[in-house]
Amino acid sequence: MIGALYILPSAKLESDYLAITLLAIAEIMFMVAYYDTKLVGGYYGAPVPNVLAFVPGEYREWAFVALILFFALLTYVFLERTLNSPYGRVLRAMREDPTALQFSGKDVMWLRIKTLAFSSAIASMVGVLYSYYAGNVVGIVNLFARVNWTFFPFLMVLLGGMANNRGVLAGVFSFVVIWRLIDGYKHQIMGLFNLPFDVNWLQYIIFGVLMIAILYYKPEGILREKPIETPPIKELRAKKSKQSEKA
Repeated sequence: MIGALYILPSAKLESDYLAITLLAIAEIMFMVAYYDTKLVGGYYGAPVPNVLAFVPGEYREWAFVALILFFALLTYVFLERTLNSPYGRVLRAMREDPTALQFSGKDVMWLRIKTLAFSSAIASMVGVLYSYYAGNVVGIVNLFARVNWTFFPFLMVLLGGMANNRGVLAGVFSFVVIWRLIDGYKHQIMGLFNLPFDVNWLQYIIFGVLMIAILYYKPEGILREKPIETPPIKELRAKKSKQSEKA
């Protein structure tokens, strides 16, 4: 519901203007949530029940990993089926040419409202899992940084491949591996190249250069986006393969 309400002032905007407006609305709501202590505790935070209190302390970290992987698997299966549904095909058509989609009789504004509500629901699920892991909502509010929660996820999608669930998984895995390697060996990298800036800025510079390189040289990402294969297309392909075998 909140996601659908957020896009109402900007649903008629196009591409970059829509993205900028949504970022501005998100920033405003973050400031409201941070300074109004009645919503989620603001900068004081709000305690969250420990849903895994029954698990022994030495195994609780692994239990959280298993819980997050379980929800990630459910989300992946759900999004994979959604992407190959009529709704997923409409989303691709809206991305490619919203004007042509309008001439096909589709309400682009209503599609945008539904899409943001749909994606906001998934994002809220992630926020709930993180708040349970942190044990307090203040862990989310005080650790919030636009580069971590907007730039890095966008880089993960670009790195793996847009409109490609397997590509996104590959992008997330590759990003985390690179991030951990940089974090573990940043002092050695600084000493090896004698770089003239603080070591804490190294990962941001590397990821910024990586994003520019992806946009210039490999915009399709690690895994290229594939056409959606509907059941009739699969049947037609199977018939053609059988005919070619007979021939």
